[in-house]
Amino acid sequence: MGLSTTCLILTTVEISKLVAETLTPFAMVFTHVLKMTCALAILGLDVVVYVWRTDGHWPLIGLVIDCALL
Repeated sequence: MGLSTTCLILTTVEISKLVAETLTPFAMVFTHVLKMTCALAILGLDVVVYVWRTDGHWPLIGLVIDCALL
């Protein structure tokens, strides 16, 4: 939840800077790198859940969604 919330906040900041016309290339690259790091961490956590716990098909669905969104 924390990593997803961080990505949401970064996206909101990017949109607000774009609307205010103050979005710089450095800010955009910086936020994209942070969001990609969070996305890869979430993917890693989903892989761990899939390997360690077999709670049915739900971890596999989360893993497929993460891979598709990346």
